[in-house]
Amino acid sequence: MNAKKWELKNMQRRVSVILLCALLVHVNSCLEDNNPEVRLPTLTTVAVGSITSTSATSGGDITDDGGAEVTGRGICWSTSANPTVTDPKTADGTGTGTFASSLTGLTPNITYHVRAYATNKVGTAYGNELSFTTAIVFSAPILLPTTPASSIGLTSALSGGIVSSDGGAGVTMHGVCWSVNHNPTTDDEKTMDGPGTGSFTSTISGLMGHTTYYVRAYATNNLGTGYGTEVSFTTQGIHGPVGLVDADGNSYDSVVIGSQIWMTENLKTTRYNDGSAIAFITDSLAWLADKLGAYTWYHNDISYEGTYGALYNWYAVNTGKLCPTDWHVPTEDEWITLENYLIANGYNYDGSTNGDWKTNNKIAKALADLSTWEPSGDLGSPGNTDFQNKRNATGFNARAGGFKDFYGSFGFFVSQGLWFRYEGLNGAWWSSSEEVPGAISAYWHQISTYQPGVLRSHNDKYYGLSIRCVKN
Repeated sequence: MNAKKWELKNMQRRVSVILLCALLVHVNSCLEDNNPEVRLPTLTTVAVGSITSTSATSGGDITDDGGAEVTGRGICWSTSANPTVTDPKTADGTGTGTFASSLTGLTPNITYHVRAYATNKVGTAYGNELSFTTAIVFSAPILLPTTPASSIGLTSALSGGIVSSDGGAGVTMHGVCWSVNHNPTTDDEKTMDGPGTGSFTSTISGLMGHTTYYVRAYATNNLGTGYGTEVSFTTQGIHGPVGLVDADGNSYDSVVIGSQIWMTENLKTTRYNDGSAIAFITDSLAWLADKLGAYTWYHNDISYEGTYGALYNWYAVNTGKLCPTDWHVPTEDEWITLENYLIANGYNYDGSTNGDWKTNNKIAKALADLSTWEPSGDLGSPGNTDFQNKRNATGFNARAGGFKDFYGSFGFFVSQGLWFRYEGLNGAWWSSSEEVPGAISAYWHQISTYQPGVLRSHNDKYYGLSIRCVKN
């Protein structure tokens, strides 16, 4: 009896377990019907817009979250197809629906591939792939370093450059520009060597002798002008014959100007070209009385010899033996020939070529050296640093050595010895021509730190002036 009861209870337990299991399977089946399987989100990529050289806009539209919350969304991009979230991407919030994205940090003129993405707990899904190309960055042309100058002559040289990029727009003109000032532009003198990129050679012409120029290659497109690096060069001078030596053994340089050859230094000999001595006179009364020929130094001080040379009275000029053999003190006509040549060939500070030594004389700057003249604010004068390309353009190196003359009260100035004047302010040079034959005065030419032209005058022959010799 007990065994039967135990068996019955055991069977009841088994039935209960079976029924419980059936109930659990039914409940689970119902739950599965109410909670379908979680999937990846569904989305599309929005068209790309607002394309610049470094940015663009896009976005996405998430129509189904796949049964789980979208925890991340945005746009990913790459220069290769099928970009993923391991490539550059935006992060544009969570959830479904549309969103906008800004793509930044792009490279100009590059094709990119983009896809919208959405992430839930299952993984990341991607929208359809689109592509676009960033805009080209247009700029002025890019040049490599300017070619150093070569074949440098008195009035010309060669240079050039390489246009390495047209800046995204066609190069309409390239060449070189130059000036006597740093950083020349196309507003200065320039060559026009045609359109396009690549290397080119330019011929620079119309230069002044003995002058330093600054050069840059340039190239122009419709966005602007680009420049190469700056190079500089100094034009040559036409030097006269070597071996120019006076009776004391002093050597001199010379320069060809037109049809003439001139010394580029003041004479400093103490002997005539036949070896005889020139009288050295420091006493004012003795100097005033001399009619045979004499010299002295500025302030009677030989330390001025190297800079200014000697000062001679006209009687020394009149001996015909003052300059080295085959050279002579220029006549008045030879001075005028020099001045007219310079005017006609563009050596006036303003470049004008009309007129002559009397009507349009602005050549003093082209004759004056660069170091001995006191400053001046007068336009085109030797003491003014304006018109740089004309400064000593001839290579004549005229120096402001002053002169010796009689000035004011005879008794006072003789007794005080104040016969030396205008160092730094004036330079004055004898001609061999008298005002009229037998006159007490002779012609001389003067440059002032304040005047743009060469001044012509005639004064007493006892004046002590500088000498420039010209070749026979």
